Amino acid sequence: MPPLALIVAQRRGVLSLAAAMAVASCSGDSGGPQTPSFDPTACSLLWYRARPAGIFDLYKVEMPAADWTSGTHAFDGTSRLGVFYYGLFDGDGDGLFEGSADAASATSGNFTLDVDGVDEGDAVVFDDPTLQSYLGLGAVVIATGGTGGFDGVWSSPDVDGGGEDPEYADTASIAVAYEGSSLALGSIAYGAFGLCWDDATAASSITWRQPLNPQ
Repeated sequence: MPPLALIVAQRRGVLSLAAAMAVASCSGDSGGPQTPSFDPTACSLLWYRARPAGIFDLYKVEMPAADWTSGTHAFDGTSRLGVFYYGLFDGDGDGLFEGSADAASATSGNFTLDVDGVDEGDAVVFDDPTLQSYLGLGAVVIATGGTGGFDGVWSSPDVDGGGEDPEYADTASIAVAYEGSSLALGSIAYGAFGLCWDDATAASSITWRQPLNPQ
């Protein structure tokens, strides 16, 4: 499946990433108190940029939860995604993004991670100092950049659906060049945070939701 097909197929939302707490197994053979557990299938770092009239731009790095480990990683356009969305819009005013004016994905390029884990509150540091190319329809380069970083913690999975506010990173920014303009996304422009979820379907079927409590 081409990288853009994965982008366009995402219908269910950046924040509407079903992340309900799973039911844990009982402790001991005789049965004991049940303890909530959360075993995420995938995680994303999200950098927003607000524009007039309720329009947003978004950059996200998304990978399976098992890939969020300390070290050097590379985008592949399939499971390790670096995706830029331009002009996310909410046509009916329900707080969910129905689509975007443009979207593109990186198919290569290295970045580094320093990750404590994928549980709520675990520290995650992302750094990408190298310009990447972002391919849109027809594998045409429509944006470059993706340079920047993130230094924060994973938000609660209850962010999904508005249960809790995200844990916005104090230090986070991504630079993207698009159609001759230099765009800054992240803590300075709007906000950036990380989120993991445990619904395997949500990883490939996303409904965009507007971020809470803009910075």
